[in-house]
Amino acid sequence: MDRIGAIFDRPPRYLPGAGAPGQLAVGATEDALFGQELMTPKDGTEWNNRVAARSLLSFSWRRPVRRAAAIRCPLLLVVAEHDTMAPVAPALRVAERAPRAELYRSRGGHYDVYAGGEDHDNVLRVEVEFLDRHARLPEQRHRP
Repeated sequence: MDRIGAIFDRPPRYLPGAGAPGQLAVGATEDALFGQELMTPKDGTEWNNRVAARSLLSFSWRRPVRRAAAIRCPLLLVVAEHDTMAPVAPALRVAERAPRAELYRSRGGHYDVYAGGEDHDNVLRVEVEFLDRHARLPEQRHRP
């Protein structure tokens, strides 16, 4: 209904982004509630736990694993060992098929890569090392 409403310039219909198991929400897991806590600004900035329903339709036909072999740039995949929000198996297949993929299996769940999460410091280190290897200019690589 929300997608049809978009065609007629109607305002979005929203779903909660995070909810408890059994509730109607984009993510209805304990991990989602933890992520909501991490994402909610602590400085009083207004933040709404909602997602436009129309935005969810495009997820169903996006299959990165189909095109993984064609990815030619360096690719870092950070995949949580206990992810309850995003399927792990397809991400692992992308890591296997993309020629320049690097895989880091992070501890914890989907949101444990963020500040306040169980593996944030390690993920940050891995990301910086990845960028250092692949994004530095050639003349910078030889400097002490």
